[in-house]
Amino acid sequence: MNFLTLALTVLAAQAKPGSIAGQITDAGTGQRLYGVYVILRDQEMGASTDGNGIYKIEDIPPGEYAVEVSIIGYQTQVLTSVEVLPGRTVFLDFKLRQESIAVGGVTVRPQYFEKDPAVTVSDITLDYHEMRNHPEGYNVARTVASLPGVATGFDFSSDIVVRGGDPDENLTIIDNVPVPYPVHFPAIGGGMGQASIVNVEVLDKVEFSAGGYAARHGDKLSSLMDINLRDGNKDRLEALFDLNMSAMDVTVEGPIGHKINWIGGYRKSFLTLVDLVSDIGDVIPSYDDFYLRLAYTPNGNHKIWGFGIQTLDRMNVPPDAYTPEDTMTWQGYQTISGINWRARVGEIGYSTLTLGGTNLENKLLADDTLEGDLYFSYIPKETHLYLIESVKLAPSRIHEFQIGFQGGYSKTSYEYYQHEFTAIDGSIVETQGDTTQGDWFSGHTYAQYIFSPFRWLKLTPGLRVGYNTLNEQFDVEPRGGISIKPLLALASPRLKRIEASDDAEINLKWLTSTTLNFNFGIYNQLQEYDISINHPEIASKKAIHYIAGIEQLVSDDIKLSVEGYYKQLSNLLYYDDSAETYLSEETGEAYGLEFFAQKKMGKYLLGQASYSLAFSNRENPDDGSYPADWDIRHIITLIGGVKFLKHFEASVKYSYHSGQPWTPYDEENVRQNPANDLWIVERVAERNSGRLPAYSRLDLQLGHTSYTKGGIAITGFVNIQNTLDHVNVMSYGWNPEEGKLVPWENFRFMPVGGITVSF
Repeated sequence: MNFLTLALTVLAAQAKPGSIAGQITDAGTGQRLYGVYVILRDQEMGASTDGNGIYKIEDIPPGEYAVEVSIIGYQTQVLTSVEVLPGRTVFLDFKLRQESIAVGGVTVRPQYFEKDPAVTVSDITLDYHEMRNHPEGYNVARTVASLPGVATGFDFSSDIVVRGGDPDENLTIIDNVPVPYPVHFPAIGGGMGQASIVNVEVLDKVEFSAGGYAARHGDKLSSLMDINLRDGNKDRLEALFDLNMSAMDVTVEGPIGHKINWIGGYRKSFLTLVDLVSDIGDVIPSYDDFYLRLAYTPNGNHKIWGFGIQTLDRMNVPPDAYTPEDTMTWQGYQTISGINWRARVGEIGYSTLTLGGTNLENKLLADDTLEGDLYFSYIPKETHLYLIESVKLAPSRIHEFQIGFQGGYSKTSYEYYQHEFTAIDGSIVETQGDTTQGDWFSGHTYAQYIFSPFRWLKLTPGLRVGYNTLNEQFDVEPRGGISIKPLLALASPRLKRIEASDDAEINLKWLTSTTLNFNFGIYNQLQEYDISINHPEIASKKAIHYIAGIEQLVSDDIKLSVEGYYKQLSNLLYYDDSAETYLSEETGEAYGLEFFAQKKMGKYLLGQASYSLAFSNRENPDDGSYPADWDIRHIITLIGGVKFLKHFEASVKYSYHSGQPWTPYDEENVRQNPANDLWIVERVAERNSGRLPAYSRLDLQLGHTSYTKGGIAITGFVNIQNTLDHVNVMSYGWNPEEGKLVPWENFRFMPVGGITVSF
């Protein structure tokens, strides 16, 4: 081990030094900031910005650093886990917010925990450098699923479940463009997506709000995931090659002249390799995606950037004892693109104009060998186009205004065909098929006011108003929040007297360490599109959020929070068997308490722990009151990471959640249909009256990065998922061969390894 350590030290010492560069602006006005200090914490290295807000720190030995940005009158920001590669420049742009305590001689806390100023609750930002250290940092959604109140439906799913809501109730935005299906293999309507369509290597940051998000976003009931993509390298051409057992991806980026940069990538899945070491079932999906983004900055007042993502999904589902058809095939395509133009508005703000959209087409087909023709087909197509304008104005530290509008056009088609077949009860179901198609327009406008009249108080009243031509519904959605620093409020009169002294040295860290947050908001969401097209009289589903919490900064890089929430749900959809139609007469509620502790990556350690106690119920005339499908009462997530021997990193993640509801089968009355030899297994009458076993999973990861003299960084890792080989049941199904219910299991013990080469 001593020889290995010496060899790695010598190798790193021979590697070329790197650089960190970027631009720093005012977050409210977009104005470039002069004289901002940028330093590497625990290092005697730094630089300051010039008149254009540009800085550059050179001759940095390869490795990971914490970057601190500070200037009087603005909040100090700290970004951790920034990796400097040999011979390359890492570009870090910062947007600083004016400090509510802006007097000389005053010391306040540096900001390790970035937060949207328009949101007072449930808001967490994860940057690219932070996600790289996460045990599941290769997958955006599964990284977010480690946050309080969030879970994934299954081990092979990238759809998230937030505070008892359905997977289709989560809003995802990519570079300002709403994306209904941000996953490969999406189930139309939401759920069961296999992998995120966004490669982590092209990310800048991800902002996630588990509830109570601001007025500028809407159309979903539960949560917001706002994904910002990064610019390409502005200094030189560089490439990254990543190969592991689940996927291969290549990312290339660089400049075109001095004003244009680009970044592109290709990714291909290799899940068949994973199946060799861990049986993932008979259905092994395969996917590809392509990515390209260009950014043009003609001057400091304008920036134009655009991106495109193209996906290709393929999957074969083998026949089983219940179906007479041949292998069922899935082919799916999805195109996502957008272009943005950001322009300064005088000296007090900026506007962003976005034009973008998504296009999806899936084909699920099966042939019948005996009949010699098509047995089943389902072909959904969706196109969504958007025109969005948003304006931010910050005439002073006390006032900030956010206004804008969003116009949309959607066109959908759902083609269904089912050949005649014998049902499990022996009856003959005739051939059926239909196509549901429609199009509609939608429009929304919003206004958000951020008002900070005192150092200890922030108010965020907002309003969103919208209309759509599908169900001709007009929505008015008031939203707002309050943020209070109680210790600072109590000390404020005395503080003013102290400030009158010119030579006062005031340390306000402990006064600003405690924050009380409150939020209220109304949210509406269209029902499933095909059902709304056939039943335009059905109202949109609705949620009212009430959220309160407290945040406590233990130290600059350690934060504790407790948050309680209540969601009142109405106009939920259910199928009325007696009337044989859909009705929006189901109601519900979700409420809970969440505890969260987080330590940002320091010199050696990072950590995260969360516990969520949650309840989610539904009620309709047919089923009465019952636990919601995603009523997961207890969720525990523990994450830890450590750096050692200079370039080694180890991390661990433990996940636990109590069993989610399911509707048991009536095993006492199982019988076989003599007409077709199929088994008849009926469910009991009480919906969601049973509980699956608790879920428990331990993941371990070990990684090492080395730097060569030629400027190449090589990272290898081993990730052992479900290290203890715990049996996690996602549901039960009837096995006719064994004549009993058998569990459908999530992933068992699964080692995954890979290597990343950056040059």
